[in-house]
Amino acid sequence: MGKKIYRFYCIALLISCILPPFSAAAISSTIEVAFNQYLPPYQFIDKSGKIRGMHIDILNAIALEKDFAIRYVPMTTNNEGLEALQRGDVDILLGTTITDSSQYAFQYTNEVSSSSMCVIAYNSVADTIDDHLENPELIASFEHGTASYSIMRNLGILRFNVVGNQMRVLQLQKEGIVDIAVGVKDSLLYQIYQDGLEDQYSIIHRHIGSISYVMSVKKEDSFLRQALNDGLAKLRTSEEYENIYKRWIVNEYEQSNSVFFKKITLFAVFIFLIFLIYFLFNSNIKKMLKKQVDFKTHELRDANNKLKHQFSQMKIENELRNNIIEFSPGGIILFDSHFNLKLFNKSAENLISNCPLLIDMNVLELRIFGEILKGKIDKTFFNSGSGLIIDTLKICENDRKERIYRYSIHHTKIMGKNDGALMTLEDVTQEEIIKYETFEAEKNKQLNSIVAKIAHEIRNPLTAISTSASIIETKGDSRQFREAFAEYVPREISRINRLVESLIEYARPVKSLNESVDINDVVKSCIYLADTIIKKRKIRIQTDLKEKLIITGNRDRIKQIFYNLILNSVDAMEKKLNSMNPDEQIYLTLNIQAWKEGSWVIICINDEGIGMTKDEILHCNEPFFTTKSTGTGIGLSLVREYVEDNKGLMLIESEKNKYTRIELKFKRSDI
Repeated sequence: MGKKIYRFYCIALLISCILPPFSAAAISSTIEVAFNQYLPPYQFIDKSGKIRGMHIDILNAIALEKDFAIRYVPMTTNNEGLEALQRGDVDILLGTTITDSSQYAFQYTNEVSSSSMCVIAYNSVADTIDDHLENPELIASFEHGTASYSIMRNLGILRFNVVGNQMRVLQLQKEGIVDIAVGVKDSLLYQIYQDGLEDQYSIIHRHIGSISYVMSVKKEDSFLRQALNDGLAKLRTSEEYENIYKRWIVNEYEQSNSVFFKKITLFAVFIFLIFLIYFLFNSNIKKMLKKQVDFKTHELRDANNKLKHQFSQMKIENELRNNIIEFSPGGIILFDSHFNLKLFNKSAENLISNCPLLIDMNVLELRIFGEILKGKIDKTFFNSGSGLIIDTLKICENDRKERIYRYSIHHTKIMGKNDGALMTLEDVTQEEIIKYETFEAEKNKQLNSIVAKIAHEIRNPLTAISTSASIIETKGDSRQFREAFAEYVPREISRINRLVESLIEYARPVKSLNESVDINDVVKSCIYLADTIIKKRKIRIQTDLKEKLIITGNRDRIKQIFYNLILNSVDAMEKKLNSMNPDEQIYLTLNIQAWKEGSWVIICINDEGIGMTKDEILHCNEPFFTTKSTGTGIGLSLVREYVEDNKGLMLIESEKNKYTRIELKFKRSDI
C-alpha cells in the first residue's frame, strides 16, 4: 500500500514538472472577445465610440486579476458572435445565454449576470389593457432567444416581431410599429432612463421569467473557462462586483425615490428663493412705498389742479355751446330714435310759431320739421352708417308764398351707438333770391355781349336775303337764279332761326324741375351758341361724345353749367391769343369729351387757354373771386353749386399759360 501511494506522488510530481502553471502557459497571448454591442447596460458602444457596460467591467477586472490582455470584437447579434467563436475567430463570446450556447459544442462559464424578463408599454397603451393582455390587436416585440413562443401565448400575445437585440426591441415601440415590448428589464429600464422617458412608460408585468448571461468558450478551452470561473468567483466575493452592479443597473425604486427627492429638493429651493425674494423685496418695500406715495401725492395734486382747470374749461365750453345753440339764427332741435323732442332753441320756436315746443313731444307733428323728416328719414336712418343728410326744400306757406329752407340732419352717438339725431333748419329764401338776382345780372351782362355778336351774325344772311329779294324782279325768270334763291334763302333763314332759339334758350329763366337729360343734346346746343362767338378766330372746338349719356337733373341748370364753362374756356383762349403775336398761325383747341364710366357719366372740358395758378384754383370756387378785369366772380361758384344740386361732382385741374381741365361727373339714370 505504501508503495502505491509513493508511486502516485511520483507520477503527480512528474506531471507537475512537465505541465507549467495555467496562467503562464494556457493564457499567454491576447484574448479575442466577441460581444453583442446592442445590449445596454451590459455591453455596448457609447456615443464617443468607447466599449462600455457591466459585462465589460467584469471581464476587465478578471483580466487584470489573471494578468492577460483583451481585444474586444463588436458583433450585431449573439448568433454572429457564436459563429465567430465556432470558426475560431475569437476566444470568448461575452454576454450570451445558455440557450444560445446549447446549439453549439461550446462550454460556458458560470453566470456573469441575470435579470428578469418584463413587459412594458407607453402609458396611453397601458391604460387600455389589463394584466392578461388578451387583445388580438396588440403587437409585441422581443429579442430572439430571450422569450419563448409559449411564454408569448401564455401572455395572450398572438402577434409579435422577433428582433436581434434589446435596443431594437425598444426602438420598434418608439417608432409605433409595436404596442408593447417584452425584454430584459434591466436593459429596457436603462434605455428608458437614458432617454429621459421614464414618465411615459409603464411596466405591465415585472417578472415573466428570468434570463442569465454567461461567457461561452470553445470546448477545448477548459483552462480558459476555468480561469474565467475562478475570476468570477473571486470577483463576486469582493465589493467590486457590487460596485460594478450599482454603476450600471437601474434600480427603479431608487430612481423613483431619486426623482421624488429631486422634485422635493427643487421645490424646497424654489420655496427658499421665494422667501429670499420676499425678504429682499420686503426690506426695500418701505422705501419704495414711501417714494411711490410721495410721487402719487404729487401726481394727485397735479391731477387735481388739471381737473379744476378742465372743469373750468368745460364750464366755459358748455356755456359757449349753449349760447351758440340758443342764439343761432337757424333752428336747432335734438330728438331720440323714437322722434321724441329732447332739445330746441329759440330760433326753432320762431320757425314754427303756430305752436309751443315741449320736451318729449313728437317732432314728426311739428310744422316744417315734421314735413322734412317724414319725407327723408325713418327708423332705419338710426342704424345707417352715413347718418348725414344735407338738402334744401321749398314749402308753400299759408300766404301762398314759397319759402326755401336749408336743413341738415346727422346722428348723435352715446357709447358708440346712434341714439338720436340733431337737425338744423334755416330759412334761406332771401339768400336764394339774392343769389338768383346776382346770377341773372351776370348772365345779362354776358347776354349783352352775345347779343351784339349774334346781331352781326344775323346781319350777314339778312343782307344776302335782301339783295336777293331786290333783284328778283329782274332775274326772276332765270332758272339758275330761282334754284339758288330757293336753296340759299331757306338755309340762311334756318340759320337765323337757330341763332335766335339759342339766344332765347340761354336767356330763359331757370326752372326748378328734375327730368331726364341727354348730355349730348345739351352740349351740342351750347357749342352752337359758342360757335357764333368764336367764328373767324383762331379757336377750334373738338368733340367726342358717346351715345345715350342720360342723367336725371334740372335741364336748365345743367345747360347753364355748360354755357358758363364753355364761355369761360373761350374767354381764357381769347386772352391767351391776345398776348401772342397776331401773325402767328397758331390755333387753340377747346376739347369736349363725354363717356360712361361705371354708374357715372363723365364730361371733360379741356381748353388751351391762359390757365390758373394753384392759388387761383384754390379760390376759383369762392363767390366774387375773379381774374377778369370786368368779371363779378359769380360764375364758377354758381356752376359748382348747380353741379352739387344735381348730385354731381366737379374737379378742376390747371397750369398757368398752358391749359385748364374741368371734369364733371353725374350719376347715370339709365341703369
